Amino acid sequence: MTNHLADINAYIDAVMTGKRPACKWERLAVERHINDMDREGDADFPYVFDIDEAQRIINFGEFFPHVKGKWAARIGKENRIKLEPWQKFNFAMIFGWVHAETRLRRFRIVYWCVPRKNAKSVKASIIGLYMLTEDGEYGAEVYCGATTERQAWEVFRPAKKMAEKQIAFRRQYGVTSHAKKLENDTAGAKALRNGEPRRADGGRFEPVIGKPGDGASPSCAILDEVHEHPDDTLYDTMLTGMGAREQPLLLMITTAGSNIAGPCYA
Repeated sequence: MTNHLADINAYIDAVMTGKRPACKWERLAVERHINDMDREGDADFPYVFDIDEAQRIINFGEFFPHVKGKWAARIGKENRIKLEPWQKFNFAMIFGWVHAETRLRRFRIVYWCVPRKNAKSVKASIIGLYMLTEDGEYGAEVYCGATTERQAWEVFRPAKKMAEKQIAFRRQYGVTSHAKKLENDTAGAKALRNGEPRRADGGRFEPVIGKPGDGASPSCAILDEVHEHPDDTLYDTMLTGMGAREQPLLLMITTAGSNIAGPCYA
């Protein structure tokens, strides 16, 4: 098994030594992690970096196949997703930092802004599928939200294809694929979490255009291409709907765009 922690530490070292070109915000993210590792155990800092949780999401993501392009045409394990060290760092920060006592995630709102063709949709798909099946949230509700149907499907479509191509995943977690959603509704799921057998609980993962109904209770909301959003309506609706969840995740993924008057720039 790949030592993901070694890859993450190599990335951190490359950023800090200047071997890897990094913008101000990338460097600050790395520096925050380093400083917080030094603060572990302090009375006024209740968080710890859980290496097992950090690596769990990475192993989960690399279990899936590519679904388009030359990599998808490969046979067997050769077509599996292989995350770069900087991408592993992204996942590790979100899922590795937890409260020392409750073990709930530290970070609940995440903003990824990267140039085109850096696998935003694939990374978001991994998180969506993980939040549906491995988060331990009963009756998970995972939404891909966008301003148009086309954009809402940019994350959901690869996630749906990844689930459909990986039969072992569907059997393990009792996931069924429908025309416009994935559901965790099949009896006999074999997955375990903390040693306990997992039950099919009716969790769902689906695209949303505009804002969901007032009855929605997102455990994970993925907002795609936030630079195209004309206002904060979808963000606010998803965020306020998460009140009943213990450790919800609001993930915003976007390229920079050119609108300096919109909510994404703000």
